[in-house]
Amino acid sequence: MPKKLNVGNLLISEPFLPEEPFFRKLIVLIECNEEGTLGVIINETLPNSISITVQDKPELDFTFPLLNGGPVGNSADEHLGFIYMGSATKSSTQISDNFYYVTDLMELLEAMENNSINPLRTFAVSGYCGWAVGQLEAEINEKTWIVSSFTDHYMNLKGDIAWKSALKDLGGELALLANAPEDVQWN
Repeated sequence: MPKKLNVGNLLISEPFLPEEPFFRKLIVLIECNEEGTLGVIINETLPNSISITVQDKPELDFTFPLLNGGPVGNSADEHLGFIYMGSATKSSTQISDNFYYVTDLMELLEAMENNSINPLRTFAVSGYCGWAVGQLEAEINEKTWIVSSFTDHYMNLKGDIAWKSALKDLGGELALLANAPEDVQWN
């Protein structure tokens, strides 16, 4: 486990974690501070999408895939954020070399108007995951989560494929566990 959790760390759910909503999930950390830790699930695409239309600016009409970021505030009117490829905005959080997380829609649209964000590599995120101070560290010590680094290619993959890829990227025994059946009784 890293000495200190950081923004951009990737949490990979332990291969035999049976409980939803974290079964075979990847979570990228977006906030780590003295109040706790926040993250968003990146490998669960919802069947809906988010359409944004700006009156009198048809060049700013976009539809983004919608990710289920987690069980907290998971209705779009409670907590909506965006993971995007591009340049930093005033209040964005950098989660990798090329990806950022932001909750300010107007800021996102302004950056898109300035062509500093790739709208084809932008994902709306409904909800988030949160842990009180020390809670996530305790779960990591209990081996509920495997800590790794977020890399851009995980945004190209969804569901089990993303989760398996993250385990395979770690190598060793964890790579072998990527092929474990969803239900250990099937083994």
